[in-house]
This record gives sequence, C-alpha cells and structure tokens, in this order.
Amino acid sequence: MTTFDPKKPVETRDGRKAFIDATDAKFPTGQTILGRIRGVSGNDTSYYWYSNGRSIFDKESDSDLVNVEPLTSRFLNVYTENVQSVVAITREQANNIAGRGRIGVMELIFQGGRLVDQVYTEV
Repeated sequence: MTTFDPKKPVETRDGRKAFIDATDAKFPTGQTILGRIRGVSGNDTSYYWYSNGRSIFDKESDSDLVNVEPLTSRFLNVYTENVQSVVAITREQANNIAGRGRIGVMELIFQGGRLVDQVYTEV
C-alpha cells in the first residue's frame, strides 16, 4: 500500500474529484483533513478525513482520498488545410510555432500518461 500524501493531487477511491481545503482541522472524532467532493451534478459536498485519507477510521470506503498523478497539458495547432503540426509543451510555444492558416489550438490534458480531456480554442 502506498502512503497517502495530502499535498499531492487527490480524488476519491471511486474516482470522484476531491479538493483538500485544510490539513490542520481538529474534529472531535480525530479527522484532520477538511475538503470537498464534487458530485455528478457539479456541486461540492463538504467532507472530512483522517490523516491517512480515509473517511472511516478502520476500513476502506468509496469516499477515501487517494493520490493521483498530476494533470499535464500539451498543445496542438489546428489548421484548415492538412498541415503537419508539432505538439507544443506550452500555449505560448504553440503560438510561436504557428503557421499560416491556423484556425485554433487543441489543448490535450493528460493524467499519468492517459488522455483525460481536450479543449479546443478558436483563434
């Protein structure tokens, strides 16, 4: 089992987005982490956890916090014609290497080497 680190990115054990707001809370039942879990509706629910990320002291739960790989982005210029494009590390780099006919920029968002989202922006 890996050690939980509240300073690293987190989500719940069942994959919901989670946010840590404080790690020095003092609840009477011993929890020290105060935060939120984002539901499917997009609304946040307040939650508290023990220092090991668990929501229940002595057993695993779907609401436990687990560390996840940080998000990283790469940028790809989009053209009207079939133009070869280079993947850029930053949006600024994509702008600097853009050629004629560029119509937009695609931000590719990865987590742990896996594509998790993409955002298209017209220019």
